Amino acid sequence: MRDRAAINSEICQACARCCMTFHILIQDPDDALRFSRLDTDRIEVRELIKDELWKVVFHYPCINLERVDKRYRCREYGGRRTSYAKDYPFNFLDADTPPEVLEDEMKTCPVLGKLAGR
Repeated sequence: MRDRAAINSEICQACARCCMTFHILIQDPDDALRFSRLDTDRIEVRELIKDELWKVVFHYPCINLERVDKRYRCREYGGRRTSYAKDYPFNFLDADTPPEVLEDEMKTCPVLGKLAGR
């Protein structure tokens, strides 16, 4: 069972980096190249595994993210949040997550390393 108590909501509410970006993992080098050539600084392409796996990061915040009294919160918390939002950051702790993906995501989430035992 995933220990949700291990997540410090104070840290999450002060950070909210996971809600300010969205990413996809792609394995096609041509797709990675196409994303890297888009004329915007709001899309970033990272090569996680040389010639095999890329992470495309979209720097667009979730429309349900709001800042109130110097804290972030979700307008949909307890409501119709996506499964990704409900499961984050535990969805990166699955056994089939490549270590390179986990390492990269730990740069985004301050509590993920703690949950991963690092």
